[in-house]
Amino acid sequence: MTFAYSPPPGGGIMPGEQLAVQTVAMLKSVAAQRKGSARPSDVQTGEAWLDDAVSPWVLKLWDGTSDIPMLTVDPSAHALAFAGLGIGDTVQAHSSVLDLIAAVTPVSGKVPYFTGSPVSVALASLGAFGLTMLGKASASEALDALGVSAFVKLLLDDADAATARATLAANIMRCGAVANSITSRTLGALDLGRHHHTYGTSTLTLPPFSACENGSMLLISCYSGVTTISRNGTEALYTTSSVTSFTLNPGDFAILTTNGTNSWLAMICRATVAQVSPKIISATRAMDAASGNVDYTGLGFQPSVVLAICGESPASWLSYGSIGFDDGTNRMCLLRGYNSMIMNFNTSYSLYMLSTASAGQAGTMTMLSDGVRIAWEKIGSPASATPPLKLLCWK
Repeated sequence: MTFAYSPPPGGGIMPGEQLAVQTVAMLKSVAAQRKGSARPSDVQTGEAWLDDAVSPWVLKLWDGTSDIPMLTVDPSAHALAFAGLGIGDTVQAHSSVLDLIAAVTPVSGKVPYFTGSPVSVALASLGAFGLTMLGKASASEALDALGVSAFVKLLLDDADAATARATLAANIMRCGAVANSITSRTLGALDLGRHHHTYGTSTLTLPPFSACENGSMLLISCYSGVTTISRNGTEALYTTSSVTSFTLNPGDFAILTTNGTNSWLAMICRATVAQVSPKIISATRAMDAASGNVDYTGLGFQPSVVLAICGESPASWLSYGSIGFDDGTNRMCLLRGYNSMIMNFNTSYSLYMLSTASAGQAGTMTMLSDGVRIAWEKIGSPASATPPLKLLCWK
């Protein structure tokens, strides 16, 4: 049925009796609704009608174009339900577990968790670390936050042991040669974990700590020439003590490790050197030559100590000369002066020749990679003469 409102004749206020009649009619219309197997033809837009041709019945709303299901009515069960919504499907069924969670008062930085028996819900603090991890957009970012290195992340990404072994082979103790033409090179992050085999004279500067991680390693071996390993700037380098650099000779190698923070530690292994026979350098020294350095080379090795003999014998009673030793630091000589039968010791020079009572030549030594440098000192005004000089050198 349809309720039609009838205003009072001439307008104005409706009399009480007429209002009551129309109100009763409206209530009967609402109570009866429209009911049938099809939408009544006189249903207006916005009106509802009850479709009883289906089970359960469906209360529908006509929107002017189509009927929109609103409620289902099960007359046998005396139950109503929202049309199109299923309990446990599109509508959450009642849950005692959800009741427990709903009873918890939310607190910033905490998450609920289940505990106890019977089960209850409590709050756990995530802390700064937990909040940081939850804020990461990817597993890679989370590993970065945990301090996992890029190399370990490579291993974690490997699907099987064979792939992991290939990663290890590609990144640990890889071989990188320093060519003859490279005389100066600063190592970087990509050089870590590599074996550097040097040729010729070269200088390698260690990577800065900013490029290293705790446990980073280098293996450097020298094939020929001399390799100098230098610290980076003022960053600490230790062998048996703090040093700024150290050298490797042919056959030597060094293993270096760093904590990535404040120091490099070097273990140096020196090659076993075959016994080298001593060699003799034969030369002369002009007694009236000016003071200055003279290099005597051709040994093929750097001597560790030299025995020097020099002197002149123009006549038995005019002989002069000396015999002494020098290691570059410690020195001493035994000398006989001109026309003297007395032998004297001198600890300032390893060579001392007096061709007169107060004139001659004296010298001290510095060891070179291939011989000896003598710092000659002219004493007074010696007469012209060229006595022989013999240098017996030990490696």
